[in-house]
Amino acid sequence: MRIPNTTGSTVLEEITINATSKTGSQFLLFGGDEAIIHFGKHGKSIMDMLGKNSYNLNEYVRDANFIIKNGTFVPELNGYVRLIGGKGSAKFGFVGLNRTTGSITTFHIKTAQELAKKTPSMFGY
Repeated sequence: MRIPNTTGSTVLEEITINATSKTGSQFLLFGGDEAIIHFGKHGKSIMDMLGKNSYNLNEYVRDANFIIKNGTFVPELNGYVRLIGGKGSAKFGFVGLNRTTGSITTFHIKTAQELAKKTPSMFGY
């Protein structure tokens, strides 16, 4: 499902156009409708984690790219992680990539404990 905007381009195309014009660089995009699907699943938890009152799809894509640009690539997960803090146990932003296309598949929050189970080498276990 693509959501058209007033210019006739899709939401993701519009996000790319806006991001490119504002930053002068291209964002890595989600494949297909993955941004919409995963924003629906994970957007609220990310908004809560970041202490925001609102959070939109544009911010979700921008924040995923921030994790890619400033995070650490973890081969076992085929994605990037970055410590982002949080109450209780340490929280990490995780951005997964498609092994074939390289496009983003998901962006969500993981605890250090969740990451350690899947990537023991990352934490020295």
